[in-house]
Amino acid sequence: MAAPDADEVRRLRDLTGSSLMDCRRAYEMAEEFGGDVVVALAVLHRAGIAIHHKGDRDAWNRKGAPAQAECWRASIPGLAESFPPRAAGASSCSER
Repeated sequence: MAAPDADEVRRLRDLTGSSLMDCRRAYEMAEEFGGDVVVALAVLHRAGIAIHHKGDRDAWNRKGAPAQAECWRASIPGLAESFPPRAAGASSCSER
């Protein structure tokens, strides 16, 4: 994936409320998730709340990130249009 320009990073930040650094890192990580920037951002978000999780935290982050990304797309106006899902396997919002 090509490096995002500042406007793309700002748009993701404005829609999600995440930090600019997390949004930039999400663009860098997106290739690992089929180019889906929102799933990559969800992995970063889950990494911040995984402190209570015992065991393999990275696997826990990656397992729940697609479901969290779909919940964000369903609840944040404009996110799905600006950043459509790229990988198959959409999940319901009840899985976390």
